[in-house]
Amino acid sequence: MRPRRARRSGTDRKLAAAWKHAVCGGARCAVCGAGGKLDGHHVISQQALRGFFVDLGFDHETAERWRWDPRNGIALCERCHSRHELAVRRVPLYLLPHAVFAFVAELDALFGDRQPVHARLRRQYPEM
Repeated sequence: MRPRRARRSGTDRKLAAAWKHAVCGGARCAVCGAGGKLDGHHVISQQALRGFFVDLGFDHETAERWRWDPRNGIALCERCHSRHELAVRRVPLYLLPHAVFAFVAELDALFGDRQPVHARLRRQYPEM
């Protein structure tokens, strides 16, 4: 069972829906290949992204643009998403789309050594 989430504003819901469509539209689960209802998973979590931008003094608009960047997403079925989030079975690094690595490289260039995003990626996604 997933934790209860705070209610989203109308704008936030629209952004989330557009992001999910960009990430999951026509896709299959990146882990098991299941079709049907998919979840969009933020590879670098929304919470981490918000924290990075707030800690480094970026404006809200910039943070939101990065938060809803579809390059930071992967399509997962509910089962695989839940298993990853609960650390039962993490999504392996090699299954992440190439766009994720471009997204992380841009964040690393933006933040410099102040927030090494690639290190977070390597901790949360095993190299199997």
